[in-house]
Amino acid sequence: MKRFSNTVSTVNLVLFILNLVLAGFIMLGGATATDVGGIYLIVGLVFVFYSLLQYFIGRCIVWHFIYKELDLEIKGFRNWKQN
Repeated sequence: MKRFSNTVSTVNLVLFILNLVLAGFIMLGGATATDVGGIYLIVGLVFVFYSLLQYFIGRCIVWHFIYKELDLEIKGFRNWKQN
């Protein structure tokens, strides 16, 4: 379970960084466009908000699995893979 929560944490961090990079490219694209770039700024900020939301939901999932593992250890189910 610990390996699984580490994998979920790594994937969550990678997706967070990719979403922020995408948001940055969208906002920079609006800065270089010849027309009004307000919509690019709004869409970029929406992607920033989405990436933060996705990151915090992912962290909640990771902590759920960490606490589940701790709960199983406290209850004495050391060999939880058989359950």
